[in-house]
Amino acid sequence: MASVLALSPCVPCAQSPRAARVPAKKAKGINPDLEDAINRLLREVMADPDASLTDKMKVVDRALNLEKVKQKVSEEEWGSGFTTDDDEGEK
Repeated sequence: MASVLALSPCVPCAQSPRAARVPAKKAKGINPDLEDAINRLLREVMADPDASLTDKMKVVDRALNLEKVKQKVSEEEWGSGFTTDDDEGEK
């Protein structure tokens, strides 16, 4: 198999078939379809009288996790404190 790879011609990235399928930049933020699906699931499960408490809490947990991710995306400085040297003087 290594010999097949070694003999294959080099194709520049821009001309490869995969380059046409991959977008240049990935859109930032939460996928609106995912957000709508979680909101719809939350409404349906909470309205279902046969849903167990465990099922309801799983859906609530998903909705809360989505909200956490949305806050992380909106806060540009989130996680930037790991690269600063502010804590070095406190040792």
